[in-house]
Amino acid sequence: MKKTYLAVLLAVWALLSAPVAGWAHPPSELAIVYERDGGVLTVTASHRVGDGKTHYIKEFVLFIDGKKVESVTPSEQKDTAEAVATFKAGDLAKGTVVEAEAVCNKFGKIKEKIVIE
Repeated sequence: MKKTYLAVLLAVWALLSAPVAGWAHPPSELAIVYERDGGVLTVTASHRVGDGKTHYIKEFVLFIDGKKVESVTPSEQKDTAEAVATFKAGDLAKGTVVEAEAVCNKFGKIKEKIVIE
């Protein structure tokens, strides 16, 4: 009986003392869309949150052909399902590799890439 009680007590203690990051999560998907007309790149991170003021995408980073060219640092996430950033990339040549990264303010990040066609 004492062993069972101790095991339950330890399990509850472990759950309650787990770091906040254990309840946070990285973005689940990242979509990059390039609109040739206007040269705009739109990056959408799927990231469900309960409160976009305390749990949000804190940074979007844009890389073109492996070089970091720009970053956006939101201070909150207005939509509870996703976060969006836009970049003026200009006229990108066919074959250009575009990578984007989205970083959660609590835990984790995701990176995706596309090749311009």
